Amino acid sequence: MTGRFTTGPADYLAAERTFLAWIRTGLALMGFGFVVARFGLLLESLQIGQPNLELRSVALTLVSAQLSSF
Repeated sequence: MTGRFTTGPADYLAAERTFLAWIRTGLALMGFGFVVARFGLLLESLQIGQPNLELRSVALTLVSAQLSSF
């Protein structure tokens, strides 16, 4: 039974791969958040350039469409 709980190089390398996967996932999520924020700024700048266009939320459009059907 003592052989099962001993740690060796394979266990260390598996833990290192797991740690690096968590780091990679965190960086990817931060990068995705940055892209979403920049896209929001792009939408705002497009609205400033053409003030007659309105940006509407899809969720509010769906809710208003359902309420107008009653």
